[in-house]
Amino acid sequence: MKLSIDGGRVEGSYYYEKYKKDIRLRGSVDAQKAVLLEELDPAGNRTGVFTGRFTTGDTIEGTWSSPDGAKTMPFSVTAAQAQPKTLARGLDPTGPTRPRTARSRS
Repeated sequence: MKLSIDGGRVEGSYYYEKYKKDIRLRGSVDAQKAVLLEELDPAGNRTGVFTGRFTTGDTIEGTWSSPDGAKTMPFSVTAAQAQPKTLARGLDPTGPTRPRTARSRS
């Protein structure tokens, strides 16, 4: 999963191994570190939703759900070790932001 956090906006993608393709993500993060990411198909239709929260400065944990809410699955994403700054750094509007790379542990 790759995420770019700019203030309260989040954009990125993740690689879906089963279908061998990247899935686009867009969403938000608020001051309480709650994260909402919509999973989008190439036409921009919502195919899933990630809702979660930063549990540490570099880990997001929560639930993925299908658009109708019928299917749910827990997820956990942690910033890659090679990144010198944490994902939560993007929450600071006064600090520089840049794309973050994270690894999914779901």
